[in-house]
Amino acid sequence: MKCRAFIWTIPAIVLSLVACGGGTPLADEPTSPEPEAVTPAPAPAVEEPAATEPKEEAKPKAEPRDRRPLAIITDPPGPETIGTDGAVIRLSSGAELRIPGGSLRSPRNVVFIVDRRGKGDQGKVGDIYTLQNHVPDTQVQLADVRASRPLDTDGDAFVLKLPIPGNGATANLAVETVELDAKGKGKSTWTVFPVTKVETSDDGNKAVFNLPQLPDSRVHLTTRTP
Repeated sequence: MKCRAFIWTIPAIVLSLVACGGGTPLADEPTSPEPEAVTPAPAPAVEEPAATEPKEEAKPKAEPRDRRPLAIITDPPGPETIGTDGAVIRLSSGAELRIPGGSLRSPRNVVFIVDRRGKGDQGKVGDIYTLQNHVPDTQVQLADVRASRPLDTDGDAFVLKLPIPGNGATANLAVETVELDAKGKGKSTWTVFPVTKVETSDDGNKAVFNLPQLPDSRVHLTTRTP
């Protein structure tokens, strides 16, 4: 009896395995390998021609400025017309105003005289001078109060020489600037400029000033510092 039971048990186990297996699995289909991405070879670098700087054209040499002697005007009683060629105004007091050629863009009427009635600034030394410039063909009363209009040089500096009383060693320059208020009344302010050099001679020493502007007011030497 035991043997028969064992024989019938084996088929049951086999059937159970067949029922649970679910069939024979299909074999995986072979897959073709994906093609590798081909990176294109970089294009050969094209060398650009080196940039060449443009050759600088030869500039024509500047012609030397005409250095003709300046006209000399001595003790003018009033305005004196000075052209673009310039001039030198000399006073019997020993003062001198040099207007170089090319410093004026157009002719100007220049006044350079000793001012016997003017009032100077503190520290005044020696005489007071009126130094003005006007457009030609204009009527001007020197005694009238007017706003200062200093004139910039268009070339070399203006040169002002003033005698130093008592053969002094040095002195600076006080320059007046006049402004008009709403009522037409003038208000003066003074600016001090340093001496450029001192010229010495047997006739007396002179303080020399190289000025980028031609003053349009009163000027005098001063002991004040700039």
